[in-house]
Amino acid sequence: MCGFPDPAQNKDLKDKVIFNRVHIVGDKMSGEWTERNLFTGFQRMNTSGIRRCEIKMERQLAAGTGCNAGKVKYSHTEGIPDSITMSARTENEVLFDNVTVKNVTKWQTTC
Repeated sequence: MCGFPDPAQNKDLKDKVIFNRVHIVGDKMSGEWTERNLFTGFQRMNTSGIRRCEIKMERQLAAGTGCNAGKVKYSHTEGIPDSITMSARTENEVLFDNVTVKNVTKWQTTC
């Protein structure tokens, strides 16, 4: 994937992973494992910010309610995006709309 660091250089001083290959549309929501659906994101972005949004969508799917990730966009700065904006709605409700998840190393509360 373009812009993803060499695996040998993707660990911090405590041997923890720094970056993940982040899905724009999560694999549990039928997102493909292809370059057009992946970007380089900090591990914390993926496990805190984006994950909170995905959990809401997964619950809807598990309940048999269709869920559509409406808008997803990100802007590039020096090879990796600085954020992603996510929206999701079911037939009857908006789960979240235009939530921005920053591509940072800190834990985030979103969705």
